Amino acid sequence: METVVVVTVAVNGTTMEATVNVVIIPVKCMMACRVGYDGMSCGGPSRGQCRCGACMCRQGYIGEACECPTDTSTCIQPNHHHQQQQDQQHHQQGPSVCSNKGTCQCGRCRCEDGYKGMFCEDTVYAAGVCEKLRSCVLCQAWRRELISCNHCQVSLHVVESLEPSMTTCVMVNAGCIMKYSYQDHHNNSYTVKLQRNSDCPPQIE
Repeated sequence: METVVVVTVAVNGTTMEATVNVVIIPVKCMMACRVGYDGMSCGGPSRGQCRCGACMCRQGYIGEACECPTDTSTCIQPNHHHQQQQDQQHHQQGPSVCSNKGTCQCGRCRCEDGYKGMFCEDTVYAAGVCEKLRSCVLCQAWRRELISCNHCQVSLHVVESLEPSMTTCVMVNAGCIMKYSYQDHHNNSYTVKLQRNSDCPPQIE
């Protein structure tokens, strides 16, 4: 690109102005950007563009390499999406992100202290919850410690085997080792599955 520049020069003690044609050659920035998603600079053209060493992310992505989506749907348990759609139709708040026990960062849940799991759905302090549910299991399955039934918000089911994805508890009842698992619904209510034992059969089906 050519432009005209006026300069002042001194010749033999005399100052004068001169017009000079100057050709400006643009210098291309060669600084590279960070490699992001799928091994591409700034995550590829669908996520962002590299401008002189800095990623300019498109809408829906953030981060130094546009590596993080802003969408939080991956931080909600899959079986809750249908309920979320129904709640939105009724103008109600849908299921909480990360079970309301953490924050969604870069498409993944970062759980608060005391919680764990892909969606922060489990408590780290399982032993305390197991002890809390023990009297309710005894009450509903064997009709023992009946006074506890009035305070139990437990849905109890007898099963042949426990699901590995649920937190497992162990207790001793009448000399038998019993196992049960629970799912915390985070509103002080639980679903409990009690493993059937031929030596100590529960009284419910």
